[in-house]
Amino acid sequence: MPTVPPSSGKGGDETRRNIAAALGVGLMVGAIGACVGLLSTAHSWVLRLTPPVVMLVAGAFIVAWAWRRRPAAHQPPGGGQPLRPPLDYQVNALRQVIVSLGVTTDRFGLNGVYNVLQKLQRHGTDPLYEPLSTSVCREGLARLVELGELEVIGKTEVGPHSWRIVKP
Repeated sequence: MPTVPPSSGKGGDETRRNIAAALGVGLMVGAIGACVGLLSTAHSWVLRLTPPVVMLVAGAFIVAWAWRRRPAAHQPPGGGQPLRPPLDYQVNALRQVIVSLGVTTDRFGLNGVYNVLQKLQRHGTDPLYEPLSTSVCREGLARLVELGELEVIGKTEVGPHSWRIVKP
């Protein structure tokens, strides 16, 4: 498994350093505010409230800044967008959809596939490839036609849009 050198900015060490730096700056701003508050205690109650408020606001802004700069290690590859599933994964999912559709009809279109894909609790799902859609599964539908499990009954210049389940 490849490792990421700490100098590349993609590890947890840099995030910790950024947060520590942000907290350090926040504490310095708070300390300066506290000194101003101590010097001005005789003037007014508003000036006495200034240091804690300044410290809290500055700390919140700095922590938010450090949080936004952290590496996105918690996000899946692709920036949160599902990856294109391999052909075997598509075919497996579509076979489960076809079983569900075959209970009520032997003919279906893209809308039927889409509706069942969204509602069906499938076995063997991988969160990297979910949610599946009909635009992603067109290769899988074409593979099922090649294997003889489906037959194209409606076609446009864009491609097939309706199929019939071939009974063995």
